[in-house]
Amino acid sequence: MSRLDQESRLRAPQRLRLTVAKSPASHLEGGMAADADRFVGLIVRLQPLREADLIVSALTERGDLVDAFARGARKSSRRFRGALELFALGELEVKKGRSQLPSLASFDLVTHLAPSSMSYEHLCVASSVLELASRCAQPNQLDPSLFRWAQTALMLCDQADISRLRWAMLVIDLTLLKTLGVLPDVSRCGRCGQTTLQGASWPQADEEFVCSRCQPKAHFDGQTMQVLITVLAEPEQGLRLVMGSRAGNPLRERVDDVFHGLWRQPLKSRVPLAALTSSR
Repeated sequence: MSRLDQESRLRAPQRLRLTVAKSPASHLEGGMAADADRFVGLIVRLQPLREADLIVSALTERGDLVDAFARGARKSSRRFRGALELFALGELEVKKGRSQLPSLASFDLVTHLAPSSMSYEHLCVASSVLELASRCAQPNQLDPSLFRWAQTALMLCDQADISRLRWAMLVIDLTLLKTLGVLPDVSRCGRCGQTTLQGASWPQADEEFVCSRCQPKAHFDGQTMQVLITVLAEPEQGLRLVMGSRAGNPLRERVDDVFHGLWRQPLKSRVPLAALTSSR
């Protein structure tokens, strides 16, 4: 190569190859940036879709219900590490794309709230808690107390003695109504406004409690009303009082006697959960 050719080559502009690095945060879905949302949630329902997919329903810590599409969740357990099960509590990441239903990008398991004993009775009570929570929660309607109620009820269900599970269901129903704000005030008479500590009646599910002064033939005596008022003052504490350990609980024996009697009385027929959940 001549000296003239070498000089002309040095003067020629050099072409630079530019490489644009893709940021891992700029995840694209359908040509548009996905709107990601991370939250802690309890899996309350799993619905199979086609051969390999799932629709996952989770009660979030905010108290609303989120449905998400989990692609390939039934076919491969590696993507979600086999953690997509009922009673699973964990951190979910959902991403909104063009479709109406957001997609489940990840699920990091924190713990399982299923009964460890897995007896038929414990599983029935725990399953009813999931069913009630999923039917009472609504999309975009925030109610953190509903999430706390479900978490507490499932944790205590595992501790409850099998002989008390019958009236455990009764306190679960009553505390849920209290949490949702639809249970009448048990401490005051709906007619005269006086206390119900001396005894009261509950004529119908959609009516107020009536004290023994306004209705002498009371359904529940004073001791029963005292326990009901104590249990329903704070739903989460009430669940612990009825379903928790006897240790350090001086009221436990009286609570057991009262709720055993309430179960034998027609109180459960006055708890309008079927009508409530179907209308929400």
